[in-house]
Amino acid sequence: MIAHLEALLSGGDYAQVVIRELPEMKDEQRSRLIGLRDDYEQIFKQLIDALPLETDRMRRHLRLLLFGALNWTRTWYQAGDESPSDIAKGFLELIKET
Repeated sequence: MIAHLEALLSGGDYAQVVIRELPEMKDEQRSRLIGLRDDYEQIFKQLIDALPLETDRMRRHLRLLLFGALNWTRTWYQAGDESPSDIAKGFLELIKET
């Protein structure tokens, strides 16, 4: 989660691959970005699949929750308030508490 937020908030092109709102582009480029994003999401899926959760549905919901929270950070993040690392660690602590 820390690496995801650091890359996402760095202002580079990385965010275009992992967020749902892909820019307007040629079909071939769009398909390539979707493939890269899907490959990346598969890493999260594998990590979450390894957790001792009761059902696959819980795993899916946790994955969607994490991506939603992490990706939405781009909307409200103010550099200097907290580091991406602090935010990710805070998210993780909330999840651990439940």
